[in-house]
Amino acid sequence: MDHWFDTLARSVADRQTRRAFLRRGSPALVGVLLPFLLPRQALATPPPSPPGPSPCPDGTEHCRDHECCPAGAACTGHPKQCICTSTGLPPCGIGTSTTCCAGGLTCCGTTCVNLSNNPGNCGTCGHVCSSGQACCSGTCVDLFTNPGNCGTCGHVCSSGQTCCSGTCVDLSTNPGNCGTCGHVCQPPMVVCAGGACTCPSLIPTFCNGICTNTSSDPTNCGACGHVCQPPMILCAGGVCACPVGTTQCGGTCADTTSDPANCGACGHACQPPMICGGGTCRCLPSEPGSACNTTCPCASGLTCCNGTCVETNHDPMHCGNCNTVCAGGQTCMNGGCTCPSAIPKVCNGTCTNTSSDPTNCGSCGHACAPNLICSGGACCLSAGSGGCGPGTVCCGGLVCCGGPPGTCQVTC
Repeated sequence: MDHWFDTLARSVADRQTRRAFLRRGSPALVGVLLPFLLPRQALATPPPSPPGPSPCPDGTEHCRDHECCPAGAACTGHPKQCICTSTGLPPCGIGTSTTCCAGGLTCCGTTCVNLSNNPGNCGTCGHVCSSGQACCSGTCVDLFTNPGNCGTCGHVCSSGQTCCSGTCVDLSTNPGNCGTCGHVCQPPMVVCAGGACTCPSLIPTFCNGICTNTSSDPTNCGACGHVCQPPMILCAGGVCACPVGTTQCGGTCADTTSDPANCGACGHACQPPMICGGGTCRCLPSEPGSACNTTCPCASGLTCCNGTCVETNHDPMHCGNCNTVCAGGQTCMNGGCTCPSAIPKVCNGTCTNTSSDPTNCGSCGHACAPNLICSGGACCLSAGSGGCGPGTVCCGGLVCCGGPPGTCQVTC
C-alpha cells in the first residue's frame, strides 16, 4: 500500500514530498486515502466506554451499546459484537440477558433448544409438530403409529410388525389388532390367524354362534347341525357311533358281554333260561326261584316245576310234587300239607279248631245253634245267656240259675 501511495503522490505532486502533497491536496481526497494510511490497530480500537457504572450484570462483559457478553463469549470482530468461543456464534437472548447455547443446542429466538427433540422447533427453528406428534431426531412423528418410533423415540418395530397405539404388534396373530390396528377378536372366535379372527385349534369350526369340533360334537357331528340320534349318541371321527363299551348291532347299541340277544357277537342269542355273561351264554346259579329246563337243570335238592327251581319239601304250591297246592291255611312241611297247631283239623279243605269252631264243633260239619257257642268241642250257652235247662247246657264253669228256662251264671 505504501508503494502504491508513493507512486501516486509523486505523479500528482510533481515529485513533492507526500506530506506536502497532502497539505496541498483536497480534503476529500485525504478522506478517501486516510484509512489506507492509518495503522490497522488504530481503526480496530473501540470508542471509549461512556463514563459511569457498566450497564452489564456482574460476570458479563460490556461490548457495545447495551450488549453484554455472557460467560463463554468475547467481544470481538469488526464491528464489535459478542461471539461465543465454543460455537463461533452470537449468544442467545436480548440485551443484557444472553447465554451461550451448550453443545447440541440451537438458538431459536431467545431460547436455546435441541432441534432433535423439541416439538416447537423440530428440525428447524419454528417448525411446530402437530397435536399428538413428538419430535424424534428432528422429525415430527406419531408415536402411536410410527414403526420407527413406536411408543417412544427410537423404538423400532421388528420386521413384519406394525405400530398400533404405541405398541409393536403382528397383525397376522395379535387378537387385539387382527388384520388392522384396533380390530379385536370377539368370543368365541378369539384366535387371530393370518390376520383373521377364527376359532381355537381344539374347536376349529364355527357352528351356529359357537366354536366346536365336528369330529367329536354329537350336536354337530361331521357337519354343522348334524345331531346324533339315540342309541348312537356318540360322535367319533365325525361319524355318529354307539357309546363306549357297546357295539352297533343293526339299529341297536348292544353290550355283547352281557346282552343275551347279542352275546359275544351281534345276533348270537342265548336260549332261555341261559343268560349272557362275559360274552358267553351260561346258566344262572341254581337256587329256589331260578329258571330251569333240560339245558339248565336245578341243583340237587331242588325240583324244576314249570321252568322254576323249587323246594318241594317246603313250597306250598308244589308240596311233595309239582303243582300240589296246600290250601285252606295249610303249610308244606317235609313234602306234606299240614295245618298249624292252633287250627290242626282240616274240615272241608280248611284248617280249623273243632274245640272252638261253631261250624265244626267237636267234629267236621257239626254246627252249633245260633244262640250257642263252641267251647271244648261242645255247643253251649255263654255267661249271661238265657234259655238253659233240660237239653241246653251252660258252658263249662257256669251254672243254670232260675227257670226253667234259666240263665247261665258263675254262681246263682
